[in-house]
Amino acid sequence: MSISVLSDNLDLFTPINSEPWSANIFFINVFNWLYITKNNFSHADIDGDNFASLLDCYRYAGVISNKKFEENKSKNILDLLSIYNQIPASINNILASSLSIEEKNFKINILYYNLNSLTNFISLHQEPWILNANLARDLHFNF
Repeated sequence: MSISVLSDNLDLFTPINSEPWSANIFFINVFNWLYITKNNFSHADIDGDNFASLLDCYRYAGVISNKKFEENKSKNILDLLSIYNQIPASINNILASSLSIEEKNFKINILYYNLNSLTNFISLHQEPWILNANLARDLHFNF
């Protein structure tokens, strides 16, 4: 099991024990499935074959991760539009300030960095894959 086209932009802030931290959402969901499986086997069998297999884990992590990304992409599109619309006024305010040229350039670069980060997150995707689905289906977890 792996993910290609993996980027740090695919990390999301994930609350663990009420503490937010950045982690790859696919692998967080792999561990969530393991936790769910250990505590309630009936929720672990995603494909209905009466086994908790690596393939079940992969399917669970992929579906939940994609839902999270869709939620965050929608929010980021609105944030992107807001930042984009504010850039001309923000640049004018920075240029009119009494900051040094270096400080002005730094602040303007931050604006474009934030805009670029949101744009990248919206256009990125992850490609989870399993090299051999039959082997993944046959690898069972017993808790």
